[in-house]
Order: sequence, then structure tokens, then C-alpha cells
Amino acid sequence: MAVGTSIKLKAISQSDGPALHQMIVREKERLSKSLHWPRFINSFEDTARFCANSEKSFGNSNAIYIAEFNGELAGVISFNHLDFSNGIGDLGYWLASDHEKEGIVSNSIKALVQAYAAAREIRRFIIKCAARNRQSRAVAERLGFQFEGTLRQAEKIGDEYLDQRIYARIV
Repeated sequence: MAVGTSIKLKAISQSDGPALHQMIVREKERLSKSLHWPRFINSFEDTARFCANSEKSFGNSNAIYIAEFNGELAGVISFNHLDFSNGIGDLGYWLASDHEKEGIVSNSIKALVQAYAAAREIRRFIIKCAARNRQSRAVAERLGFQFEGTLRQAEKIGDEYLDQRIYARIV
């Protein structure tokens, strides 16, 4: 899926494993400050298993997309959970530090919302983020997601339980 002239989203595949793993290793310390899962990526096999499972389940329970910027791997934009029977999709995203502030997340989320809403597959889009994650909160607010509330100690980041803010947009 083309998202403007510089950004492309493609369904994750097993062939993305090597480049994705290199990026995760390079960004692991930074990503671990706002996401719980990086601490469990300890070998290429961990990333390969994630890619294989994500490719197999794509479009069923989730939809993981590789984000490219000018042909270079930039990060991941995803529906971490899809509930087609209720028309709900939980969005998630992360980028390599050298690709932040290039509009990749905002434009990709906007494109996914438009595509899934136009296909009448999803009508309620949700972004959940740690309350202290100002960048993710800013994405949700910039894209017109409404703040719905805070879940206390609902997200584990490392060994700490953090409050989680819930944003939603109904299309």
C-alpha cells in the first residue's frame, strides 16, 4: 500500500526477518523504554518466529505491516488485534530512531483507517499507549482520536506497570 510518495506499507513476511532483526537489535534499548516485547527478542530465531506467525495470521486476528521510507525499512505499523465481528481494530506502531518525525506513523495510520473503514471491515480504531509516552499520545490526538480514559497499571514495560491511555476514533 503506497502512503504518499515516500512511504510504503507491505504485509510482513518471513523474508523481512533479517533486516527487521538487525533493526530491533540496534533499537532494543530505546524501544524497551516504551514497549514490553523487545526484551524477549534475544536471537534471530525470535524475530523469524514473529515474522512467520504474523504472516500466517495476517488479516485474521492481526495485520502487521512493514513500513518503508524511500525503500528503506523504517519500522512496523500494525493492527495488533482485529475484531471483525465488532468492527474494532487496535493499532500499534514503532519506528527506528532515524525515521522519527518524517510523518511515517501519522500518514500510515491515516491510510490504514481510510482503507479499513472504506472496506467496511473496521469502524472503531483504538490506540493504546503508556500514559508517559507523549509521542504516541500526540499521534492519536493529531489524527482526531478521542481520549476515552486511563487504565491504571494496565501496561507492563520492563518490570514496571504503567497507566495506559486509551484513544479511539469511530469512522
